Amino acid sequence: MKPIKIMHILSSFDIGGLENGVVNLLNTMDRDRFTHAICCIDRSGRSAEKLTRGDIEIFEMKKGDGRDLFLPFKLARLFKNFNPDIVHTRNWGAIDGILGARLAGVPVVIHGEHGRDITDPDGESIKRILIRRYLSYFVDCYVTVSKDLEKWLTLVVGIPEKKVQTICNGVDTLKFNPEGRDLVRARYGYSDKDLVIGTVGRLDPIKDQQLLIKAFAQLHGKYPNLTLLIIGDGPCRGDLEKLTEHLGIQRSVRFLGLRMDVPELLKLLDIFVLPSLREGIPNTVLEAMATALPVIATSVGGNIELVDHEETGYLIPREYVSALANTLEKYILDRPTMKRHGIAGRERAVKEFSLDKMAVHYEALYTQLLTKK
Repeated sequence: MKPIKIMHILSSFDIGGLENGVVNLLNTMDRDRFTHAICCIDRSGRSAEKLTRGDIEIFEMKKGDGRDLFLPFKLARLFKNFNPDIVHTRNWGAIDGILGARLAGVPVVIHGEHGRDITDPDGESIKRILIRRYLSYFVDCYVTVSKDLEKWLTLVVGIPEKKVQTICNGVDTLKFNPEGRDLVRARYGYSDKDLVIGTVGRLDPIKDQQLLIKAFAQLHGKYPNLTLLIIGDGPCRGDLEKLTEHLGIQRSVRFLGLRMDVPELLKLLDIFVLPSLREGIPNTVLEAMATALPVIATSVGGNIELVDHEETGYLIPREYVSALANTLEKYILDRPTMKRHGIAGRERAVKEFSLDKMAVHYEALYTQLLTKK
């Protein structure tokens, strides 16, 4: 039987949570039953290096900034040449692919919602809602990564419930694990007396790393053994570095930049924090859980579905510095609970969020939708 041919449409293929989810999916799906290609509305990027399959072709539309009214037609031309069975677009930045797929006569069109950016963090833009609603007539199925996004699609955008499915991201629990943690920490110069707090993600306004820096500053004078590691890069890095200098904590905060060795770096941490204003289903939280780290996250979006409050970590209100500082101090003063939450998080990640489980759900969806056609 001929394998199902899928074209995945993304805004770009640089480092990010959405891109990481696509990499994990394509690396895990059955290679005999499915073939894949990726189309970047703008350009490809470093996530391409993480693909373990050598048969995945990557196309670049090189759109750049601003609107391109001819983009759907350019995409339609690409789709006609590639002849996919399924086009799977993801997020607002790839939404032109929906119309392009229908113009090209692609049998199945899927659109995924994985989270929102700072230009529309709560999904309330009337213009975008109306465009999404119009394009829904050309979409066979919507996939969200969290129940929060599913609720938004059905209640706010107005997509019929029968057209929406939620498939949570998975995490590679073999790649992300706590084994050898003491050796890694010793190699980087950290002892058991040190307590290392950290976060991973793009340094972007919607991730709100300034909240973590301000909370850390409140504790730094009281607990001099604290270190803060910020892993990632982005437009806010300069401002965040200046903030640490202004607060006088620059010697205890390390900006590690964009790294490809995140599984090892997570082993340096005692506590993982995600202070985002909005989230879909954050891969970084799943990776931290798989590494047996307790997680403190804002109670937004998919964070609520991942962090079991007071069992695998704590959920706190967003934009509330003292709440984060107080919660960090709970762990500082109670290391047994900190370790217990981390172990429970690892167990939860292995049991409920495996890559195989995610891949099986997508394989079933792709097969079912194409069979109906």
